[in-house]
Amino acid sequence: MVRISFLIPSIEIAEIVENTFNEHNEIMGHTRSIDQYTLKIHIAPTINDVLDEMLDSDIIIARGLLADKIEEQHPNLVVVRIPISGSEIIRAIFSGLNKKEGDHTKIGVLGAYNIQYSASGLDKLLNIELAQYQQHTNKPEDIQADLDMMVSDNCNVIICGYNTFHYAKEHALNYNCNIVAMSKESFFQAITEAKHVAKIRRQEYESAIQHKAILDSTTEGILVLNSNEEIISLNKVAGDILGINEKTKGKKLSQVFRFSKFARIAKGTIECEHEIVQVNEKSVVLTKTNLHLRNDFIGSVLSFQKTDTIQREEIRIRNKMYLKGNEAFYKFDDILGDSPQIREIIKTAKQYSSVNSNILITGETGTGKEIFAQSIHNNSARKSGAFVAINCAALSPSLLESELFGYTDGAFTGAVKGGKQGLFELAHSGTCFLDEISELPQEMQGRLLRVIQERQVRRLGDDRVIPIDIRIICATNKPLFNEVKNGKFRRDLFYRLNVLKITIPPLRERRNDIPIFMENFINQFCIQFHSEKKHLSTAAKEYIKNLYWDGNVRELKNFCECLTVTTESTQIQEHHIAALLDQTYMKAPQISQGNGKHQSTKTIIEKQLIEEALSASDSRAAAAHYLGISTTTLWRKMKKLNIEI
Repeated sequence: MVRISFLIPSIEIAEIVENTFNEHNEIMGHTRSIDQYTLKIHIAPTINDVLDEMLDSDIIIARGLLADKIEEQHPNLVVVRIPISGSEIIRAIFSGLNKKEGDHTKIGVLGAYNIQYSASGLDKLLNIELAQYQQHTNKPEDIQADLDMMVSDNCNVIICGYNTFHYAKEHALNYNCNIVAMSKESFFQAITEAKHVAKIRRQEYESAIQHKAILDSTTEGILVLNSNEEIISLNKVAGDILGINEKTKGKKLSQVFRFSKFARIAKGTIECEHEIVQVNEKSVVLTKTNLHLRNDFIGSVLSFQKTDTIQREEIRIRNKMYLKGNEAFYKFDDILGDSPQIREIIKTAKQYSSVNSNILITGETGTGKEIFAQSIHNNSARKSGAFVAINCAALSPSLLESELFGYTDGAFTGAVKGGKQGLFELAHSGTCFLDEISELPQEMQGRLLRVIQERQVRRLGDDRVIPIDIRIICATNKPLFNEVKNGKFRRDLFYRLNVLKITIPPLRERRNDIPIFMENFINQFCIQFHSEKKHLSTAAKEYIKNLYWDGNVRELKNFCECLTVTTESTQIQEHHIAALLDQTYMKAPQISQGNGKHQSTKTIIEKQLIEEALSASDSRAAAAHYLGISTTTLWRKMKKLNIEI
């Protein structure tokens, strides 16, 4: 819908304007790109009669001085002028000649430049004496002065517009004033021009909206300057980054950002690409591209992004490309157990997750070291990054190096074409979990130490370093300090890794958690195997507490899977467990009869483990550390089991 306001000097011609508009629609039809036009006719002889609501339209149609004043006071409005034709002036001239007295004839034409332009050449065409007088205002005193000047110049026929004609009539001036009447032809031309302008404006608006949508949809800030380095366009991102808005349009960039490298780069015709500059205490990456029309420089486009935005986008892209298979699934809520020991360890691990320090997790095989590592990652600020787990014992030294650090194209025979990212790179902005760190080859320990110190990696076959931001969590089931003393692990690397420490106790030190684990595992396997739900009897729960789970949770889970499959009853009793134990390397303890006590093999197995720990360690303290118990507890057990003290 296009709104057209038609401003006329008197009500007498309102009907002619409306009829002409309707006829124009019938004759010309609608403009293809615009379906409807609405016309509002307003009476406004002078600019003082123009109200704001009269200008609330897409196109303004006005005449002469009124059109000039509207454009002067409202430069953003689109004004179409009602044309003045030579025939309209000729009719006014003949009307004046018919009223003329005397033999002398001098015709004066008073009006704005459009009347003057249309009157040019009529003197020769009509063989008359004609003088032209430029009218600048419609103020009464100025109209009176113009008329007096024309009379003093012996003009006895005066051709003028509506305001001058009506002024002379109202003041009963005995001047031969003749109005240049606006004809239907002029109205038709003005309406045609208004619709044509509306069509072009509509196309410009659509194009501007499309361009603005394009600019605002990009993550880059866009700033367009003209050849005088004045801001002529900017998008929302540019405004947010630079702290400016649409009000800065028309200002020079050097005025907005005085004495800044950002403004210096924008000045002149020198282009740049990916230049890092500071603006408003923000670091941005700037690219400048010049604009030319033929061979003339007409301005430049500045595109820029905050460096931290680029880094976040890099992380997002890395995650989308490489996160699959490098995710942490477990959270602290997934950790089973209600013993005081496990509750205290979870509390400590949550505290550790709030910082970026390296963590060393120790514990026997099967205690859940990786579950704790994943939980720490998912509870940290790095949870949106990758969780890359590496088993240091699973790969050969040569393969481990290429996997950890990556390699370039052609770095070695068999290298993937185009090279490959290393696992440290994949863990950028996330967590790198090094399991069985004690098995890391010594030649790799030095390179890992450098990664931790420098936070940089160098791919195999490359001469450049790549900065990385990772948190390292390590795990081991061996007393790592003993490895240091035995010369198998670097002392400096040990201290770098052993910043924060978590020791996960074995199941034998939190026996009350064992039934919780078993009930959970059995329930999972019942769902997995679509079998009837099963549960442990009270006696069975007490029975399993006395068993020695050397493989800890991993062994317990495997045992529960087998128990779920082999037990037909919905209630699992002691004898079900004992029967299954007899089929494994563990010997089932005898089930008590009446008030008799269990004859458990626990004591035998426990004694054997303590003796092995003492044999492998050079001190009782080291053996206790390996077993996950205190030195006092070890001494007490040795005494109880008759182990040589």
